[in-house]
Amino acid sequence: MKRLIKRIIGNADDMSLEQLLFIAISVFGIFGCLSITILNIVNKLHFQVLITSSIMVLCAVVYYFARFKKRYFFVFSFLFTAFAVYLAYFDAFGINGPLPFYFIVVLVFVLVYNPLKWHFKIFIFHLSALCIVFSIEYLFPQLINN
Repeated sequence: MKRLIKRIIGNADDMSLEQLLFIAISVFGIFGCLSITILNIVNKLHFQVLITSSIMVLCAVVYYFARFKKRYFFVFSFLFTAFAVYLAYFDAFGINGPLPFYFIVVLVFVLVYNPLKWHFKIFIFHLSALCIVFSIEYLFPQLINN
């Protein structure tokens, strides 16, 4: 079992803890989205299959670059995470659902992992995306699953 984990995540001696966590979260995201996608297919939830499978593909791309190319695109991972949360927002009851809390969690999590020079840009992007998502919900309430 240790050899399998070492083969999937990599050698702990060659990487920092931050890099190991990045790869482990990517692997967890791939398997989590795969299981949710299978459950959505069984339950015939086609829109949710599209969401979870696209998130799974993005997790696989992030994993590939981090594990094999040794490139850790933290800003890309922020955009990916934000995209996933914003896309899921419309399926999770909008402002009445659980995701508005996760907007703050995603922002804090991403600010911790990105360099200081990106903080202002990430904050502005996140704030703009929040305004856009809330405006879309206000202008087109039929897009939200209730």
